[in-house]
Amino acid sequence: MKKIAISTIFNVCNYGTVLQAYATQQLLNQLGYKSEIIKYIPKRVSSKNVLLKSGDSNAKSIIRNIASIVVRMPGNILIRKVFNDFIKEHLVYTESKYETVEQIRNNLPVADIFLTGSDQVWNSKYNEGIDYVYYLDFLPSGKK
Repeated sequence: MKKIAISTIFNVCNYGTVLQAYATQQLLNQLGYKSEIIKYIPKRVSSKNVLLKSGDSNAKSIIRNIASIVVRMPGNILIRKVFNDFIKEHLVYTESKYETVEQIRNNLPVADIFLTGSDQVWNSKYNEGIDYVYYLDFLPSGKK
């Protein structure tokens, strides 16, 4: 059975994102492939950074923004837990966790085929520029 490593966004609190990753993995499994999502979690989407960015971006003062973060924190922690529980229960991902393209390049997941996708992997605004992990820039030549 051929193995497919999927490079996609999966670790965010967004139903469309998580369900897209789940559906892709389920479809590949139904087609007879073994698949796993590359556990790529860049610092910009780590739980800690996202929780700290959850303030009011329209706040005119630092104090108001900090207050907004504190007020929203319990709800954001709960939402993150719900998504994390779903991800852990329903998605299969690599044992290794990566934060950079260099880490993936130096410890390439074992797979016959590498796949990238979801429309958001090419969203340079969300990804804070071009994220070369989603362009499979870590692959040596000759890999499918």
